Amino acid sequence: GIEIKSDADTYARLKKQVQYYDQYYDRNMIVVGSTHAWHVREHVPEWWGIISAEWLDEKAERLDFYVPETEFEFNIDSSAIQVFYSALVGTDSSHLVIPIRYRSLSSGISPQGILILQNSSGDTIAKKQFSQNPVSFHFNRITPDTLLTVTVFDTTLSEYGEIEQSFALEPSTYFVLDTLDLLDSTPPVRIPAQSRYAYGDSVHFYLYDAGSGISSNSLKVILAGDSLQYNIHGDIVSFIPLCPTQCELIVSLRDYAGNVTSPVVWNAKRDGDSLNILGPYNPGDL
Repeated sequence: GIEIKSDADTYARLKKQVQYYDQYYDRNMIVVGSTHAWHVREHVPEWWGIISAEWLDEKAERLDFYVPETEFEFNIDSSAIQVFYSALVGTDSSHLVIPIRYRSLSSGISPQGILILQNSSGDTIAKKQFSQNPVSFHFNRITPDTLLTVTVFDTTLSEYGEIEQSFALEPSTYFVLDTLDLLDSTPPVRIPAQSRYAYGDSVHFYLYDAGSGISSNSLKVILAGDSLQYNIHGDIVSFIPLCPTQCELIVSLRDYAGNVTSPVVWNAKRDGDSLNILGPYNPGDL
């Protein structure tokens, strides 16, 4: 079903109209004047399509049509809507949607992503920066091409590797690319802040992860087989290893992507009034 709202119309009856459309039609869309383009999404369900109509030349009665950008990731068959859209536009240009998602990214971390879209000649036709997760980019009036290439990478979260995908874009289509998932496959790192401490003082380890973020609940500090209490402040974990001579020390954790730190150990060795943190060593080498 297709509902039309001109610039002179209001949304007064739209709520009831939406109910009737959804009752009798499998797929629905609304065509609106340009004044409604950026807020009509608030008045129709997320599964409705939206097309905005805008005058190019009133004397020649020439209209242009486009799909406003939206955060909604379409998961229904929109082919019927696209046929109507293409007929109105009267062009071979297509609409492209590129969804992007960082897998297992901690809610406290903001990505600094870059998207680059290139055509088959290697020319860059679009470049976008983003800091949301997930995010979807909509590109209107894209020229069909047998080999478009999209590249996505992050400028700060180095553990999320670059992803590149090539695809063909057919004429007069509404094409939604499969979600580009950026994955963190690198485990976090922990290193002693220093190698020598006064015996009985807190020992500090730096925790570092340039990807999904450290899961603090996964942290374990084990001295000679016994778990130690610890405190975390930012990217530093502190604990007191009271070892009478020398003991095996394990500090392990994982990130939100499930990557676990490498299985190494340290030697906490008492030297008079000092405690030396030696290593790391492979398990069994002490």
